[in-house]
Amino acid sequence: MMKTYKGFTLVEIIVALAIISTLTLVVMQIFLTMTKLEIESQEEDYARTTIQNMHRLFVADPAGWEEAFYVSYGHPEGTLPVGSVFRFDSQWNLLLPSEIGVYTISYDYETDETTYSVFVYDLSVALVLSEKRTIFGSIDLGRMVVQT
Repeated sequence: MMKTYKGFTLVEIIVALAIISTLTLVVMQIFLTMTKLEIESQEEDYARTTIQNMHRLFVADPAGWEEAFYVSYGHPEGTLPVGSVFRFDSQWNLLLPSEIGVYTISYDYETDETTYSVFVYDLSVALVLSEKRTIFGSIDLGRMVVQT
């Protein structure tokens, strides 16, 4: 009498490996997409917080908020941005004006003297950029009228 062995054929093993490989690729793609979305969400949260800090300092002192912004991030007084741009590293630490960072906030800040004792200050964020994408577009942070 002849013994028969039970097992998988080569074709069955190849089909099983193909199915497992396909499922693994799908799961990995989902994981990478979720990771990318999480990173983008964190960037947006840090950008929002930074813009809220800008607005808070602008409301407190519309004439000197830029220097106060640097001081609030631990930089010495007298530090002012170059060309209406704040730059940040990958951890959203504010960099000095001469340093190049991962994130950039471009803003428009205008002062208009309407009379001898009334000043109007406008602040808006033009762009918030990372190295890879635009995080936010135009955001109006308001107008302050100060009488001296």
